[in-house]
Amino acid sequence: MKQIIRRSFLLLMILMFCTSFVFAAGNQEAQKKKIDHALDKWLKEAQLGEYAPKQENLAETLKKATAEGKVVIYSSSSRIHKVKDLFEKTYPGIKLEAYNIESLKLVEKFGREYKSGIYNVDVIFGGEGVTLYKYWQQGMLWKYVPSRVKDLIPPYFQKWLLIHRWGPGSVIYYNPVYWKTLPPIHNLWDFTDPKWKGKIVMADPLQHGGTLSNIVKMVYGPNADALAVAYKKKYRKDIDITGYKNAGYYYLAKLVKNGLIIVKSDDNVVDSVGAPNQSGMPPFGLFVTMSKMRKRKEKGLNLAVLAPGIVEPFETFGSPPTAILNGAPVGIAAHAPHPYAARVLIDFLEGDENGNGGNKPWHVIGNWSTRNDVKTVPGDIQDRNKLNTLKAVPDPEWVEKNTPAVRDFWMSLVF
Repeated sequence: MKQIIRRSFLLLMILMFCTSFVFAAGNQEAQKKKIDHALDKWLKEAQLGEYAPKQENLAETLKKATAEGKVVIYSSSSRIHKVKDLFEKTYPGIKLEAYNIESLKLVEKFGREYKSGIYNVDVIFGGEGVTLYKYWQQGMLWKYVPSRVKDLIPPYFQKWLLIHRWGPGSVIYYNPVYWKTLPPIHNLWDFTDPKWKGKIVMADPLQHGGTLSNIVKMVYGPNADALAVAYKKKYRKDIDITGYKNAGYYYLAKLVKNGLIIVKSDDNVVDSVGAPNQSGMPPFGLFVTMSKMRKRKEKGLNLAVLAPGIVEPFETFGSPPTAILNGAPVGIAAHAPHPYAARVLIDFLEGDENGNGGNKPWHVIGNWSTRNDVKTVPGDIQDRNKLNTLKAVPDPEWVEKNTPAVRDFWMSLVF
């Protein structure tokens, strides 16, 4: 427990750092207000922002990228290491230096280095969304959309940074070897019943950015209201939330009181759910991205998800494609030392029309390319409308304002 507290305290400091940045007033105009002489010089040399050419000379870009000889990426996805060899084989003159960093730690590291004038990284790939959005507003990140895919990606996936992929979001996992048929779970409130005590596992919101994002969305007004309706449907009485702000906060409290198992990461969650040869009933895994279904093949885990249309009021935490905070953004860091190699890498990550090339590690169940010519893989959910998903998605300003209160509430439950 002491080790968990120390880790959580460290992540609390990281979160406080991340949320200390203030939102700028707009989008590209907000970026202009943050541009000093040095940044303007870099943008001009890198041909980004207002200096971006209407028509990119791809041969010249590759020539400059090869002269740079290297590209550095911070990625919240461990799968970035799977593209290194293929990238370097495709572009033998450019070395890929890839770092996989948990989403909360990624934005903290990048922000801390940037404020200190340390410009090591070229490409930011994923990370905690609200903070990345603020960094973009402040001119710390810049959009680059490869010309070969620009017309294949809908405009709403290009509004601030380029969105590489999206999907159904976080889901609920169970072990299909133990449960030969669907388990008797139809309502999120089922997980607060004593019969499931100690059989629910979730990643620590103080250490895992995706889980923190999910519980923040849960307490957002329309979603909390939906939880209240679901409570009445299950128990045939109105919910009593005396002492709590809304049904979302009450749900989290009930979950913890029912012996919630809290682990470090979402990988730990699916390991707990899907490990083979378990004695007794394996736990249910809450709120883990659906792309972890790939662990069935990678690690031999027994995994299935309660979706689509199985659990009320929502079984996924996915955002609609038009939402600002949706999917995995990728962008070029301001003052990046290798901006042209960064271009080549971002283009490479977009892959081809079959989901291969640089996109192959992410062409799996639960990850949907933002390219409209790339089909989802067989066995994936093909129709998002069949999912019981969030009733509403808060905007970045609401998330930034309310995350500290949700984090404090969570700490009051577990410490």
